[in-house]
Amino acid sequence: MRKKNWNCLSSFFPGDSIKAIGMMIGLLGMTSSLQAIEKVTITGTAGIADESGNSLATTSIIRVGVFNNATNTTTPLTDAQIGTLLNGTQAEVRTNLDNLFATGKATLWGSTTVNTVFNGAASASLTKTSTTVFDGNPIYILVFNTTSITTATQVGIFVYNDGVSPVVFPAIGAGSLSSADLEFDGNDFDGPNMRPCLGSIGSDGNYRLATIGNGYGITSSLVASATRNNAFSYTILANNGVTSFGATGLPAGLSINTTTGEISGTPTAV
Repeated sequence: MRKKNWNCLSSFFPGDSIKAIGMMIGLLGMTSSLQAIEKVTITGTAGIADESGNSLATTSIIRVGVFNNATNTTTPLTDAQIGTLLNGTQAEVRTNLDNLFATGKATLWGSTTVNTVFNGAASASLTKTSTTVFDGNPIYILVFNTTSITTATQVGIFVYNDGVSPVVFPAIGAGSLSSADLEFDGNDFDGPNMRPCLGSIGSDGNYRLATIGNGYGITSSLVASATRNNAFSYTILANNGVTSFGATGLPAGLSINTTTGEISGTPTAV
């Protein structure tokens, strides 16, 4: 009898996939049918609320913009690179996220920072200029549960889609800016056009934040052994809002339940 190990497990988060053991997360799509963005605005009075029903405007810090690569400002970070910022202790994650704004470690939001504490009537906007470097980058919203990243205990990262792929800032030269704006409001959170990268959006349209210090990841053992012609069962466990599961390279006789993450059956080959 021979045993076989598998190391190609994956779990899928809302709109985002995290693959274990060397399986790289794919690049975010870089095309969009919405190609005339001059300004991105987020409005705190349009019904965006947290899981308790509190307005987005209540004791939150909201950032809107793009993640640029630290060494190449025209190349967006991959989901995997963004995900590494969320791994570590609470203090480490807060430092990683805060450094994005404080030091330009990964140039976030191009040349303009939106750093508004919503107070019930506030809105903030990120305006593209001829000197900004976020052309072609997907537009993100970061929501923290306090008015300072350094004291936040929860964060949500959301990316806006046009129904096909993440909305990006198009490459538009100086003097060629369109008058079209992209505004985020409650309707954007309550629908298919807002994809959570960390945290989630409930059926009520309210956003859920994830605890800082609990990044993406599979929490069950990354290697499982089975014996040919013997019944086998193994369940993939993952944190922070997993919605479906997948596995590749399974031998004949085994299958995965994409809802529960259980791999089961009787392997007939290795």
